[in-house]
Amino acid sequence: MLLKDKLIVTRLLQQAGIPVPETHVTITPQDVAPLLQAGALILKPVRGSRGRNIHIVSNVDELNAIPTDEPWLVQRYYKPDGLDHKIYRIGDECFGVRRIFPLRTYADKSGEPFVLDAALREIALRIGRVLGTNLYACDVVISAGKPYVVDVNKFGSFMGVPDAPRHLADYLFAAALNSGG
Repeated sequence: MLLKDKLIVTRLLQQAGIPVPETHVTITPQDVAPLLQAGALILKPVRGSRGRNIHIVSNVDELNAIPTDEPWLVQRYYKPDGLDHKIYRIGDECFGVRRIFPLRTYADKSGEPFVLDAALREIALRIGRVLGTNLYACDVVISAGKPYVVDVNKFGSFMGVPDAPRHLADYLFAAALNSGG
């Protein structure tokens, strides 16, 4: 349940010192207009998923076009140095997939696998410790060489992870054995 609420997850990550963008919450997007003076913002529904209804805004007119019918997570937008980094954790293993955002085609989801460097692996492991889980996915944007965790997903698609079905099956089997089931 915890991973469904972006606001709570982001706050926990901030408290743990995990790099996340400057973050605010609003029901009225126009209230954050003064923040645009420092650069673009990205607005996400607090309980959104799959990249739906995400808005990158750089001026007040774009901000005024956003509906005021739900709470919004407002973050500083950091232009990525390249592709976004999707990090999947299955047990003690971490896997990386670089891919474009927003996704335009089904094939875009597969992206290109990459080996995590020590810094990204440590961020992924810290997220699990903070949230009390070792099965999740997180989205990391690298901007000006610095990583920012921009989202954590309770159970990603694991697309692009080499041999993902086997890794997931092994993890779930071991979890069932450890629970006595």
